[in-house]
Amino acid sequence: MHAFAIILLGMEQKASVGMTRNREISKHLMILGILAPLFITAMVVIASEVNPDYSHQYHAVSRLGTSSVPNPYIFNISMIIYGFMMCIYAYSIYGQLGRDRKSKIMSLFAALHGVGIMFAGIFNDEPLKAGEPYTVEIVMHTTFAIISYVALLAMMITFNLILRYTPFRRRLLWLTVIAFVVSLPLLGLFVFKAAGPIGLYQRIGYGIALLWVLIVTLRLILFMRKLSKLMMP
Repeated sequence: MHAFAIILLGMEQKASVGMTRNREISKHLMILGILAPLFITAMVVIASEVNPDYSHQYHAVSRLGTSSVPNPYIFNISMIIYGFMMCIYAYSIYGQLGRDRKSKIMSLFAALHGVGIMFAGIFNDEPLKAGEPYTVEIVMHTTFAIISYVALLAMMITFNLILRYTPFRRRLLWLTVIAFVVSLPLLGLFVFKAAGPIGLYQRIGYGIALLWVLIVTLRLILFMRKLSKLMMP
């Protein structure tokens, strides 16, 4: 049996006593870990297409939700929906990975990421003219964006700790290290409002982090299916 299947089997046995309908529902909700990254990526493309003056290279993604574009509601609503999807995904993680301490922590980070994104969509990062002070709304947007981003990175690390002693973890470690290192400079962009091709940096950094979520979720779903077959009489 694959080592990853073994550790999931152990988690399954801990949580299977008195299995409830809620846990069965959470198994199906894991698909949101695939759908949510695809959804927000598609909505960025759609929102940029209806705003022809927007530049993927030089404009931050947040600009799509400000008054500087004609249709900001498209992106703002998309962020709220994406955040809500990630909060439900967090519940599915809690329901499927055994409900031990590390699994709870991972689901908490996933939920924190979702909540942070939702509030980043509610508070807008309006562009300022030279010399204008930051508004409360801009500070709130930046704060929640940082919280969401840090929570996403923490979720990566926690998942690797869950699989700490499995061969599967060694394979996933490289993906996590690459995603972490490439995404980390985003923190500086958020805090210092860097100039230059910020849109390009943001897409690379956040894109690989979302790709990590998608790949890990897909692997989990596939192994959960194998696990169900192993447990069948």
